[in-house]
Parts: sequence; structure tokens; C-alpha cells
Amino acid sequence: MSKSQWKPLSEPVSKRLSQPNSDSKEDDEEQAGDTGGIGGLWNKFTSKLSGGTEVSAASTISLEPRKIDGSKYFRRGKRRAEKCQFLEAVALFNFALVRQREDLGKNHIDCGRTLNEIGLCWMMLGERYPAMSAFEEALYIMQKNLGDGAEEVAEVTNNIWMVLHEQREEARMAQYDG
Repeated sequence: MSKSQWKPLSEPVSKRLSQPNSDSKEDDEEQAGDTGGIGGLWNKFTSKLSGGTEVSAASTISLEPRKIDGSKYFRRGKRRAEKCQFLEAVALFNFALVRQREDLGKNHIDCGRTLNEIGLCWMMLGERYPAMSAFEEALYIMQKNLGDGAEEVAEVTNNIWMVLHEQREEARMAQYDG
């Protein structure tokens, strides 16, 4: 049984547990899990007080955190990157990459897109080495899945060129200053 989202207490606990919530929002899913709400806690509390051994419907809920798929982490990372919160975006993209590799395989096209986004964030943070590593892996995956002439392959190749160009310009400026 999947975990249910928070519902108003005006409904009986058994009704809340039997109806899946389809209108939940992504941001609500960031919370680790649901403990059955106040109603579930109340049932557990009264059961302990009465010394009863009956099992309530709320106690049959698994308390394991819900597994969030990679696409949700990816979208959250994109939102953070759009707000120029690149370090947080990198963390979210890394979560997305782990989930995508578990669910889709390590050379799936979505993994390549996520690696490209990770590289862009590192580039915006001024960290060339991790950016270059992410871009190289993204390029390998994109070429393997899409071929050399694809637009996304060209985009990743351009990102690699930008990192190398920045490094070359920095070396040239250091040469003129020294």
C-alpha cells in the first residue's frame, strides 16, 4: 500500500488510508514521510493506554521514506539553477543522477542530460575540473545514444569548449601579467 498524504481529520482514519491522494504537489513530497497524522498517533496512544493489543489501520503503514524518482530531483535542480543557487542545484542534480542510474541504467540519455546540467552548475561556480568531468561523461552518453550529429551533442561539445577557452584565457592573462 502506498503512503497517503495528509488529509483533514474530519475523515475517519480508515477512509484516509484506503484512498490514494492524486492531487499532491511536488513540494509536499520533499518531506520524508507521513506517520499517519494526528489521528494515527491518537490511535496508537489510546491503544497503549488501554493496554490493548489490537492493531489499528494506522499502525500497518510503512514508515519508510517514499522514494522520489530522478525526474523530480532534476526539476528541483533546474529551479535552483534558474534562481542562481548553483551549489544546491548540483546537490539536487546529483540525487537525480543517482536515482536515474538506479532506475534507467548508467548510460541512459537522461543521465547524460543531468550530467550536462551538473557541468553547467560547476562552470557557473567557477569549478572547471568537476565541470569538465561532468561534460566529458555527458558527451560520451549523448554520442552513444544520439550519434555525433545531434543538437544535444553539439551543446555539450560547446560547453567543453567554453571550459577550455576560459582556462586558456586565464593562462594568457597570467602570462601577460607575469
